Amino acid sequence: MIKPEMERRYADCVELVEQWQAFRDILARCQENPDIIDPELEQEFLGIKARIAMLHDSFMDSLKTDRKTGNSMIDLVNRAITLRHHVKTSPVELEKMKSEWHEVFMLLKETVTNLADERERLANTNEFVHHSKQAVARLSANSRSFLSSVYFKLIAGAAVLLFVIWGVPAFGIYDWDDLREDAPFMRPVIQNYTMFTREVVGLSAPYYSLSDFTDKLLHDDTPPGIREQNRVSGDINRDQARQQLLPRLRLWGDDAERSRFEDLWDRAGEYDVVRYVSDNGQTGHLFLLWYRKREDADSFIAMRNRHADRMAPDMTVEQYVNVIAIIRAPDSGHRETIRSNALGRMKS
Repeated sequence: MIKPEMERRYADCVELVEQWQAFRDILARCQENPDIIDPELEQEFLGIKARIAMLHDSFMDSLKTDRKTGNSMIDLVNRAITLRHHVKTSPVELEKMKSEWHEVFMLLKETVTNLADERERLANTNEFVHHSKQAVARLSANSRSFLSSVYFKLIAGAAVLLFVIWGVPAFGIYDWDDLREDAPFMRPVIQNYTMFTREVVGLSAPYYSLSDFTDKLLHDDTPPGIREQNRVSGDINRDQARQQLLPRLRLWGDDAERSRFEDLWDRAGEYDVVRYVSDNGQTGHLFLLWYRKREDADSFIAMRNRHADRMAPDMTVEQYVNVIAIIRAPDSGHRETIRSNALGRMKS
């Protein structure tokens, strides 16, 4: 039996081993002889980094444990901003990077081995028999559990409620976003519904407004590492942010795509920016764009995924349902501190 998803992840992880070794080798060569660094080598290095970022998702999808080590791969890549920047790294930091690289490499090799074993097991499995056994087992277990449960009526009632909340919009009888605009008296209901869905049920639901999002950002009670200095909307207004950030995001390939991206930026319904300062005085900015439709935020992230290699190294772009968060800070560690501390409890 052949599973295309398994084959894709296996091929990506095998290539990732090669790219991860190439990442180490090019850094080692430049550390040994900085004079070899030229624009062509820098471009080769950026290509390796971009390829690692593209393959990383398959690696993470294949991990069952130790995801923290898997995630540190991207952190290592981000810390090596350029070759010229890397050769200035202190000996202590270099040793730390070597140790972290080796941990990731061992986990990556183990993952490739596990995927190879799984492929071999699937190759010796009859697909029809496999799916039949799984289907019969699931049907039998689920039927007995459901029909004998004392919670049957509660489940039936919940099903009706879920149909009203999710099913009716799905069938086109009404849409929550349109209802908010067409029936203002329903806005408190919609706001409470989205908040309940997101905060209590734990499902992904749009933020009703940008204030719904920013109210939950950590401020003076942030964990050690950063503090919110102040909101600086007056210092960096929406037009200024557009002028500053778009040339650094560069999430387009041609003029037509650039026009679509600029239109997507302008389509954001609300905007805010917060300045964060680290304990050692480093400054970073968190720019927020709120979209009425989640599809617009999805489109923003799709363009980021297609053109991640064109984005300036001091930028990080994250999606939180219908909110786009753009973190700008020269130091990758400070950007990660803002992401994990200030945005750590936001629903993505």
